[in-house]
Amino acid sequence: MKQLSLKPCSAPRPAARALREFGYTMVELLVAMFLFGVFGLSAVSLASSAFRDLGIESNLNLAALELNRALGLLSSELRMSSTLSPYLPGNNAALSDCSSAVAVTATTIKFFVVEDDPGASTTSGVQAYYVGYKYDSASQQLLRGEISVNSLTNCAVPATDPTTSAYAKPLAGRVVPVDTNSDGVAEAAFVRTGSTIAVNLGVSARGAAQLSKLQKLPTQAFSRVSI
Repeated sequence: MKQLSLKPCSAPRPAARALREFGYTMVELLVAMFLFGVFGLSAVSLASSAFRDLGIESNLNLAALELNRALGLLSSELRMSSTLSPYLPGNNAALSDCSSAVAVTATTIKFFVVEDDPGASTTSGVQAYYVGYKYDSASQQLLRGEISVNSLTNCAVPATDPTTSAYAKPLAGRVVPVDTNSDGVAEAAFVRTGSTIAVNLGVSARGAAQLSKLQKLPTQAFSRVSI
């Protein structure tokens, strides 16, 4: 009876060699995990930066919208500040000339203005007010206050100040003075030259890591009053 002898294989079969070469070494796995971690952290950092910038831009745009509306109201009211007579047909303008009542400082503007008011007690349909705008650096707000007056022919400034906390209400927040002439120093909030009042204000928004952005919104308002 013939006996069969088994001979050892000197080399692995092609299939076994392929399976052995398909695996990864520990070093390769560690390198791959390291690279994946680096790329992952970079992606998270970029996404975080993008969302942070988006949040600052959103806050800045909202603040700019508020300030633009406030400055539009200021400009509109200043155009009515020189006299009360246009609202009273046939009234003598000399009796209600309020030019001298327009007062401007570095942080405040005060003047007389007439507004539509069907329930006014003085003259049917209109009411006179002594109005004040104030920039408050502590709260970074633009405030507005008003005090009703009982005469449309007397522009005597009342003793009560409309820019005090009892009357002034915020119109815009995140407001800051801006450097309009690029000399490195922020100008006064309000500067008067004849009938022109320069409003040197802008808005600032702050985000994480003390990042901040500034948007300048300087404008000019006209009081029709020349000194």
